[in-house]
Amino acid sequence: MRKAILFSLCAIFAASALSAETEISLYGGWQTVQPSHVSGFHPDGGTYSDRFLWDGKSFTLPPYYGFRVTQWAGKFGTSLEFTHAKSYAQDSTRSSNNFQRFEFTDGLNLLTMNQFIRWPDSLVGLTPYAGVGLGLAFPHVDALSNGGYQTYGYQITGPAVKLTAGGYRALSETLIGFAEYQFSASQHSGTLTGGGSFETLLLTDALNVGIGWRF
Repeated sequence: MRKAILFSLCAIFAASALSAETEISLYGGWQTVQPSHVSGFHPDGGTYSDRFLWDGKSFTLPPYYGFRVTQWAGKFGTSLEFTHAKSYAQDSTRSSNNFQRFEFTDGLNLLTMNQFIRWPDSLVGLTPYAGVGLGLAFPHVDALSNGGYQTYGYQITGPAVKLTAGGYRALSETLIGFAEYQFSASQHSGTLTGGGSFETLLLTDALNVGIGWRF
């Protein structure tokens, strides 16, 4: 999975070198996960259905981060973006549903194609922008039931949507700094070792700060 993603990104990097308005951006920040309803077959037997509470833990290892490659044509841009978010089920949620661990910590990964618009003639040197993206979620599922069934690995679990709004400022001829708000919604239908399953819709909110290189 990781090799395929890296190959795709390298291909885009090579093609991007032919464009005069290419931007490679890297960001981190603070990310949270809203409560969600989770249901499925429990590895220890029977079904479960409950409201899960999640923590993002943005600054614990592995950290929350993302990067994207954007090609601009005037005020419009197209990008490929990878986001490594995280989601930990809280203690009360796990214990009440007979799990010792239930998390997406390496990570709640999203790969999207985005369309952006920017307003370059803004005041005080700040260029606002906004975008929408569609793609796939492929989280690293890490779950351990009270009965000892452990799930540990990457799964493609469903579609993802991303909304972004922010602003950037030129730091030099080739570097920009930016800050943005980003919302994501991702559908997850996956499997658990022992014949179990899970299904949920995860909503995240993030405040990103990053740097971009233009060429």
